[in-house]
Amino acid sequence: MSGAHINPAVTIALWSIGKFPTKDVGPYIVAQLIRVTLASLSFLACACLNAALIGGLGATA
Repeated sequence: MSGAHINPAVTIALWSIGKFPTKDVGPYIVAQLIRVTLASLSFLACACLNAALIGGLGATA
């Protein structure tokens, strides 16, 4: 069960209200950052380099 830990903000919010143990905050955040990096690199590989350089990978401009 993920507990809806979509990003570090959710993890920190749950920790700050006492719904998540302190010892697990660091590993969860590290895992989330690794996961988002791998997902971004996978998307970049599928979308091509011009999507990143010209299109900003869908970022709001």
